[in-house]
Amino acid sequence: MNTAGKQKDKEAVADAEPLRWSRHARQRKQQRGVCEADVLLVLEWGRVFRQRDGREACFVGRKEALQAEKQGVNLQRVQNLGIVMGDDGGIITTIRSSDCRRMRRWGR
Repeated sequence: MNTAGKQKDKEAVADAEPLRWSRHARQRKQQRGVCEADVLLVLEWGRVFRQRDGREACFVGRKEALQAEKQGVNLQRVQNLGIVMGDDGGIITTIRSSDCRRMRRWGR
């Protein structure tokens, strides 16, 4: 990615309201190399799944990446990335998987 793209990502993170991360989510974010700009892209472009107990998951798969590419947005770095959020809007965890069905099953 060029420096202009990185700068845009940093500005988007600075303009957005702060994300609330659980301790588990911060740990998984670091282990999986996910930054806040990636999470914002997933939340903006991802497919939403409802889960048990009021949780929601957003996932960017191949279909979402292709749709975004048609509109000039490159989601390659967040493809196959999922975010699970609690009913309070806080982020519970991040998941990397090419199988979006895992997003429906998470938390069983």
